Amino acid sequence: MSQMYKKLSSLQNLFTDENWYRLLLIFIAIFSTCLRFWGLARFDVLVFDEVHFANFAQSYLTNTHVFDAHPPLGKYFIAFGIWALGFNPVGYRWVNALVGSFIPIILIALAYRLTGNKRYALLSGFFASLDGLLLVEARLALLNTYLIFFGLLGHLFFLITLCKRGWKQWFFLTLTGIFLGATVAVKWSGLSIIIAIYATWLTIYILKKLFPENFIFTKDYSEKANFISPLEQIEQIKIYHLLYLPLIIYSIYILSWQPHLRQNPGTIKEIETQIYTFHKSFANKPEEHPYTSPWFTWPIMARPVSYFYETVKNPDEIVPTGKKPIPLNEAALVYDIHAMGNPLLYLLALVSLLWIIFTLVERFSLIAIELVFQQNPNNKKYLLAINFFVPLYLIISYSANLFSWAGVSRFTFLYHYIPASTFSFLTAAWVLEHCLVSSKQKSTKNLAIIIISIIFLGFLFFLPIYLGLPLSPRGFFLRMWLPSWI
Repeated sequence: MSQMYKKLSSLQNLFTDENWYRLLLIFIAIFSTCLRFWGLARFDVLVFDEVHFANFAQSYLTNTHVFDAHPPLGKYFIAFGIWALGFNPVGYRWVNALVGSFIPIILIALAYRLTGNKRYALLSGFFASLDGLLLVEARLALLNTYLIFFGLLGHLFFLITLCKRGWKQWFFLTLTGIFLGATVAVKWSGLSIIIAIYATWLTIYILKKLFPENFIFTKDYSEKANFISPLEQIEQIKIYHLLYLPLIIYSIYILSWQPHLRQNPGTIKEIETQIYTFHKSFANKPEEHPYTSPWFTWPIMARPVSYFYETVKNPDEIVPTGKKPIPLNEAALVYDIHAMGNPLLYLLALVSLLWIIFTLVERFSLIAIELVFQQNPNNKKYLLAINFFVPLYLIISYSANLFSWAGVSRFTFLYHYIPASTFSFLTAAWVLEHCLVSSKQKSTKNLAIIIISIIFLGFLFFLPIYLGLPLSPRGFFLRMWLPSWI
């Protein structure tokens, strides 16, 4: 009897919350990595902008002059992959796949650092692993994977900086600047990721100065009684810190150009002018490409991008290599790589964003009214910081990365939505996690579980057009829910 009791006790110790957290973290990491590496060599042809970026990367290895419409850092990573494994599909894609595999893990770390909540952190990473757009971008020699990888690391280390003091604070602030500088050195659009940090600091700093400490937030954050959200400590970052940060960002940006300048004549300013002129030449010309889409359509995914499309008559044919497709009525199989998100996850994210915006406005209005009329403090409805500052940070970060495209005159694509969509996944996980722990209504918890299951099944349903797996014409059209998706 005592032996059985010991066995049961050891099983209980094995299935602790901490061990479950580690197991699920490992599962998400393996799941994400396998999807990104499986079958990288199947399409032995340059897909979409690989025509540019893989060749640009190769030019660094052959010391060939090249003009590129983006800063050079992303191509250095692709060039390293080519240097290691050769100019072949695996060679110019494997580094992207490796970097992309870490994005769900970084999101887990970011979510946990924000809230100290393991359920929320795991759900955030799980949603990122179920997004088709992140998956497609990571499986090809493209740049957006590096953009969001460095941008998320910049945000993560900024949150860590808020919790440090003395030399450690300066150390992590420097790391923040290094990664934020790297994201701009991949694409200029990385500036919106930096703007999100400054806008968060300014907004929360002003709110904390305007409202008494015991009024707008409390020390109660999560299941860990001693947890303090980094956002509560935003005032630890002073003006001189925010002036130091751009120096690091700019230094990394300048350093990233040095290998490029060694084999390409001109100064950074001259090259930047050429890049700006190039993008300006595509202003208000959506007809230049069939898959353009304006920024305000991205949250509903009105127009995804087809990166590869080919049809074959004979089901026994090998994986196609870029030949002209035959008409669908004559085709036996369709090979398609669609750069599109998980439609069900996008829908949940949009609903979650709207719900959080409404909730924030409603709660802040309540607080403002009570302050104006100076009601009895004992009757005031307090706002938890974990229920105010965290969603506020998510909304600010999402908005900065979406609305910055409103002023861009050149044509745009759905993949420009990736930084904003990543923060929308954090928002969706925030809402779902609150539903999962709802103690009042069991139906709310069950609904959350059903939604998560549907999103996972939806991902499996659309997986063939993320990976370019063969489909029958009917199977292909089953996945094209809107005419604008084709």
